[in-house]
Formats: sequence, C-alpha cells, structure tokens
Amino acid sequence: MSAKSNPHRDELFAQYLSSGMPQLEAYHAAGFKGDTPNASRKANTPEMLKRVADIRAKAIENLIIDKQWVVRQLIMNHNRAFQKGMIAASNQSLELIGRELGMFVDRKDIRVHAQFERLTDRELLQQLKEVTQQLAIEDKSEAEDADTPE
Repeated sequence: MSAKSNPHRDELFAQYLSSGMPQLEAYHAAGFKGDTPNASRKANTPEMLKRVADIRAKAIENLIIDKQWVVRQLIMNHNRAFQKGMIAASNQSLELIGRELGMFVDRKDIRVHAQFERLTDRELLQQLKEVTQQLAIEDKSEAEDADTPE
C-alpha cells in the first residue's frame, strides 16, 4: 500500500475490513498500534479501498447460490433429518421444497370476496365440493351442447 507500510499487515487489515470487522478492531487485529484516526486514515487510502473492494468482489464471484442449490441443500437436509428420526426438521425441509415447487398456498395468501380465511377446513372442503360439482354439471352441459347438431 504505502512505502512505509507492512504488506502482510496491510493485507490482513484489508481482509478483516472486507469481512465487516470495524476499522479499529481490524487495525489492531492486523497488528497495528494506534487509535481510531490511524485506523480510519489507513482504511480510507485509495490502495486500501481498492483492495477491500477487490476482496469483496472476489467473494461475491465465488458465491454461487441459486434456486437449484438451495433445493438440493433442502433435500439433503430432509434426508439427514429423516435418517436421524428428526421428523419435524424433515417435514420443514419438505414444506420448503413444496413451497418452492408451488405445491402449497397459505390460506392467509388467499384474499377473495368470500373471505375463505374465516372458514373452517370442513366449511372450505364443503364449498370446494359444491364448486367442483357445479363445474362438472356445467362442463357436462357444454359437452351436450357441442354434440347437438344445429
């Protein structure tokens, strides 16, 4: 960094800063002596700012977490938990996988005029049965209309 600085300590300081450590703590952890103004001055030199930015950019570049990775981890967590008999943890992993796959909808997410969130499960099932029966009747009558010649 500067001609008088210790490259090893400067690198440690940059590493600590890039990890989110406070300036003064990073300054002392890197082996420097002094107080807040010294740490602040060193942290704000163009060389140190660039090195910290480079370290953070490299860390982000190496961080590859996508939806596929998360689902694979959840599957592994489920398998481990299931093998250890940890049913609650196993079920939680399965639930998160199911949510990602769109298999579940929270009742609180359904906001319609009928206010389904106030109904019991039994009442919801009854309404669903009535609606599906009605749809089946309508579907049957549409099919009969299509069969009749004009």
